Amino acid sequence: VRDEKTGEISVVAGLNADGTPKRTPAKAENAQSFLQFDRHGDVLDNFFKNFFRQCKEPSRFGFYRVAADQVDSMLGVMKDLLQHPYQNKHILAPHKIDTFPYQQQVQEEQTAQQTEKQEPQKQENMEQQKEQQQQQESPQQTQGNRGYQPIDESKINWQELEDRWGVKRDDLEKSGDLTKMLNYGKSDLVKVKPTFGGESFE
Repeated sequence: VRDEKTGEISVVAGLNADGTPKRTPAKAENAQSFLQFDRHGDVLDNFFKNFFRQCKEPSRFGFYRVAADQVDSMLGVMKDLLQHPYQNKHILAPHKIDTFPYQQQVQEEQTAQQTEKQEPQKQENMEQQKEQQQQQESPQQTQGNRGYQPIDESKINWQELEDRWGVKRDDLEKSGDLTKMLNYGKSDLVKVKPTFGGESFE
């Protein structure tokens, strides 16, 4: 695992209570502590799902796989390559673990749980709205109801989103993604253009 903030390279030994990877120095004498995976087991799945459920800053860590019997010979090479991960991305690609599917799976689980919690509230809200319509309440009073509310667009810092990621409000509106996102839905794939070290990448 590489700490993307500090550049520190170490080996995963498990998961801490706060969801961050438990790490051990990348030395052969610590081999017994290294977290090892059976090709046919589900330990890896469980590790990454728990990592994304619990870790508050998951993007801070980049994961790379190395065969257990090649640790001695590979760690030095990996450390050198990871000094400049972007320049060496093609060499590192076979070793880098794509954690996105795990992240997506956890997000979907969490969304499903939130939906389950919201369902009784929505039902209650619909009953309240029916009662209010019968009492001919004004629109201003109806807006005061508890329950589902779309995201308040005025609270979004569009300028920061554009400067940091190259995502424009108009583009999201044209594609129809804006409406989905303001209602807690997912957008389709969106082109982002982040800037790293003064250089922009699409």
